Amino acid sequence: MEITERLNRAKQALERFSEVVNLQESNEFEKDSLFVRFEFTLELLLQCGRDYLRKKGTMDTTSSAGIVRALQANNLFSGQETATALKMVQTRNILAHTNDENEAKRLSGSIQTYYPLMQEWLKRMS
Repeated sequence: MEITERLNRAKQALERFSEVVNLQESNEFEKDSLFVRFEFTLELLLQCGRDYLRKKGTMDTTSSAGIVRALQANNLFSGQETATALKMVQTRNILAHTNDENEAKRLSGSIQTYYPLMQEWLKRMS
């Protein structure tokens, strides 16, 4: 898939994610939607990051954390932003493997704080 097409898909995913990220009161369906949209959007941003790095000729990793670190090395992220992006990856990994409802609820608050960086990430790659 061409990087422009993937960036457009990431933009659409981020718009869909924004629909649930700012809900004050959410039911179980909306919380599940938050998790799914977060995971989907992050995955697309990572794929765009990989494409961005390949285009610059600096891609040497396929792991999510490796992509985030490489984006920092290419000045797309500051040190603090890299730490936050790595927490996003960790949150996604926990969500993908947890069956603990209390853990998922705890993580939903973190997910909402990631949205501004996700917006900036997409903007910088576009």
